[in-house]
Amino acid sequence: MSALSFLSGLFVIASVVGLLALGLFLALRSGVADLNREQDRRRFAANLSLVLLRLAGFGAGMFALQRLIGVPIGGW
Repeated sequence: MSALSFLSGLFVIASVVGLLALGLFLALRSGVADLNREQDRRRFAANLSLVLLRLAGFGAGMFALQRLIGVPIGGW
């Protein structure tokens, strides 16, 4: 593996992780003005639970799709 292909792969991975982190931040803070208020803490918790539920659903969907097409990832 050459240094250029390594840097190219690293740039792609860093871009994806950065966009996921930005999306997570925006999703968690959506509708939340100040975490000192009870209502905003509840909204933050609701946003967090929805994000975690989506991530679990996407992960399960990707796992099922990989099994369906015959490319098991993780050795299962």
